[in-house]
Amino acid sequence: MRPVIRDITRFVPGSHVPSILPEFEESPVGATHFAFNCLILIGPEGEDGEDRFDVFVCSPAWLAANFTAVEATTGRRLFPWARTEPNDRAVFTPGLLLMPTWSLEALAEAIDLICERCQGPDWPTVASRLTRYLDWEYEYKYDEYVDLHPDQFQLPKRWASTGYRRSSQRNRPG
Repeated sequence: MRPVIRDITRFVPGSHVPSILPEFEESPVGATHFAFNCLILIGPEGEDGEDRFDVFVCSPAWLAANFTAVEATTGRRLFPWARTEPNDRAVFTPGLLLMPTWSLEALAEAIDLICERCQGPDWPTVASRLTRYLDWEYEYKYDEYVDLHPDQFQLPKRWASTGYRRSSQRNRPG
């Protein structure tokens, strides 16, 4: 199953109605200092329906200038589950797309490439793979399902027999 883009929209955080952020209303192609929240509707190719995925899109220049003030500037905390407290000096990046220069065409191409890489046998698998890059509206429900059905989500035993080890075991002496 291949995911495809149905729509890409800028939106105001906390709003259920997409609308263009006033300060980024006219981001000119080629701009090198920009940021906005992006709502992306993605669904299975050839089938009805789509799910909402979100990503914060910004330039490296904007991020460098605003790293400590992202919450105040965007209206939402970036990656609140991944912050290193108490100093916020490090942030994991799922849900963040860095673009050196603004182009809607380049944004659509980047998301389409992600869709190409995240194909799978069914929609839950595809959507889960998309969450490596984008925030999915149903991610918490999928996580709850996995937590309630752990037997369905175990590593194959053959991986253990071929030398698969957790990364914490790789660099241990002896």
